[in-house]
Amino acid sequence: MTGHFQTNDAMMRSVHVKDSRFSGGWALFGFDEGKPSKQIPKEAVCYSCHEQHAAVDTTFVQFYPTSLEIAKKSTLATGDLKEEAAATTGSGKN
Repeated sequence: MTGHFQTNDAMMRSVHVKDSRFSGGWALFGFDEGKPSKQIPKEAVCYSCHEQHAAVDTTFVQFYPTSLEIAKKSTLATGDLKEEAAATTGSGKN
């Protein structure tokens, strides 16, 4: 299995904002220490990654056990459950 793993050092801080004022109904904002937040440009790869791989409404609930349990009861798509099962058995691709 291959994948990317985050170190203990924070690489970036960002917030995922759901709001109809944004194109597509959501946006990402990055934070630099001591500076006002700015919207990450829609051309950034993080948008397409969220759209293609996030389990629920462009959010990565599959990586947060508490959120995942709630999503399984209401909003998680069947395909996302298959991806989760593949990831836990080591046969998923990252």
